[in-house]
Amino acid sequence: MSLDPPPYLRAREWGQLQTLEPPTLAAALEVFEVADGILAESPYRLSLPAELPCKRKDREQFGLFIRGREPIPGAPVPIPFDPWKHACRRNDWHLVNRRARVTDCDGFEVLSNHQPGQALDAQLRLRRTGAIVWHPGPDDESREVFLLIVAEFKRRGFEWGGDWPKPRTDYPHFQLLHQPKGRP
Repeated sequence: MSLDPPPYLRAREWGQLQTLEPPTLAAALEVFEVADGILAESPYRLSLPAELPCKRKDREQFGLFIRGREPIPGAPVPIPFDPWKHACRRNDWHLVNRRARVTDCDGFEVLSNHQPGQALDAQLRLRRTGAIVWHPGPDDESREVFLLIVAEFKRRGFEWGGDWPKPRTDYPHFQLLHQPKGRP
């Protein structure tokens, strides 16, 4: 694999994608290359969120899991540190507590496909302002473009989190099907 990013990827995104398992990486690169052509005349580009790594460590996944959840008094924490106390120590408990729930995968008992590098989150980003479009609404001008990108992911064997029933719907999530789930 080349150390230089393809012309349709930013260096940060290239680094994130390289953490994926080889089949997921190959399929994702195809989608990003095709998306570059589809979006060439569009105000959007396909992007990866800077704050969410493609391949996640257990603690990173657990950090997403606790968003929007209240600590349960007396409940055992399945990792060697207490993330709620850690969040309080960093003085951002209010951020952990008040955000919407992000995932039902805690990273320990229920693994995410992000952990072995079999999933990624992708979004549209406005070229001019850098604003992110996580999931276009029914009347949003980006909806048609986004659905073209979703079709490209699906054509290459990805499952889209936007097809999942509520409350599990996860619009930016794409995971490659037919891979054994588990630790690498």
